[in-house]
Formats: sequence, C-alpha cells, structure tokens
Amino acid sequence: FVLLEAASIGQLALQVSEDVTKLSNVLKGQELLTTASFNVGQALLEDSIPEKWTDIWEGPATPARWFDGFKRRASGLHRWATAVRKHQPVLVGESVYLTNCIRPSTLLNALRQHTARKDGVSADSLFLNCSWKPVSQEHLAINGLLLQGGLFSTELREAAPDTPSAVPVPVAHLFFTQSPPPDTNDTVMIPLYQDMERTSLLCDLAFPCKPEEKRRWCLSGAAVFIGAE
Repeated sequence: FVLLEAASIGQLALQVSEDVTKLSNVLKGQELLTTASFNVGQALLEDSIPEKWTDIWEGPATPARWFDGFKRRASGLHRWATAVRKHQPVLVGESVYLTNCIRPSTLLNALRQHTARKDGVSADSLFLNCSWKPVSQEHLAINGLLLQGGLFSTELREAAPDTPSAVPVPVAHLFFTQSPPPDTNDTVMIPLYQDMERTSLLCDLAFPCKPEEKRRWCLSGAAVFIGAE
C-alpha cells in the first residue's frame, strides 16, 4: 500500500510540475498554447483544480488548500516509503494520520486483506470495528480526526455555543473482525468523511454515548473528518 501511494504522489508531482512549467513557458512566450495548457490555466484562474490532477487525487476544491494537502501527503508518504524500504514498522499498530493518504479507503482495505490472510478467513467475512482504547489485535491507530457537532473524550456530549466547528477526538483504533460493531443502546454510529464538505464517505465509527441520548445523536447530523485541509 505505502509504495503504491508513494508512486501515485510521485506521478501527481510530475504531472503538476510539467503542467506548471508549460504554463510558465507560454506566459514567457517560449512555448505555444495547447488545449491541455489552456484547460489547466483556465481551471486555476477559476480557482478550481485541473481535471488531470483530480484524476490522481481529488483533494480540496480550491488550489491553495489543494496544494497544502498535496505537500502534506508528499511529505508523509515519503517518510512511510523510507521506513518500508528500511524494513521498519509502519502503519499497523503505529500512529497514522489519514491526511497523509491519497486513498484512505485503500488503506482500510489493505488492513482488511492483511487481517484475512493472518486469520485464514475470507476478507468479505470481516467487519470494520472501532475502539477508543488500545486493542490487542493488529489495528490502525488513527490520529488527527475531527468531530463536528459535539464533543468526545470517553463519551459524546453536547458542545458549548463557542466551541470551534470541528474539534479533535482521541486516537481511534480501527481493526477488522468477523463480528460486526455492537448495536447497543450506549453506542451510536457516526460517519467519517474524507473532506469537510461531506462529499466522500469513508466509513462509520462507533461512539459511546448515554443511552437516553442515542436517538438525539442519531438525528444530530454529527460527523467526523480525517483532518483539516
């Protein structure tokens, strides 16, 4: 997974560099304007992202935020890839920021496949579970998640009026088992999105709550994000 992600970010870096260089040459009169360069320039002038770039990584909708996210992922994936090449532990059991990934869903699927091979079971028989306490089985310790619509340390609670729109939550320990997440009166499933606009759902996470407040939390519109972009 890590080396594939690193290859993707490398491909994206080459594409961005090539397109920006061509645009610069056009502006300097050193190169003729092509349809491809026109489309890239037009997208950037309209404060959007060229389609050639979003085909590799969709990311935020505006160039400033997109480039910030791109630099963060390039840096994070470089560290991961270096560790892999040195045969050092990475990802499983380690603290992971999903904002370092181009495709967080692929990371979760890699954990599913790894668990299936280790346990000798079908990947389709496994369910994603979440614990807010350390677990013994192999897992991903996800850091940097943000909650919108409430507060959480050990149990969901209502946010004060002056609370920021999205607040950090503790490390989430994600793992796969053959048992689905428990559907109890003191837990509620809250969606985890890859973007603050809530357009790309990654999975649902189980949050502890007071039994008498479960229905309210189900209807609250609360959401979790992989991090700020």
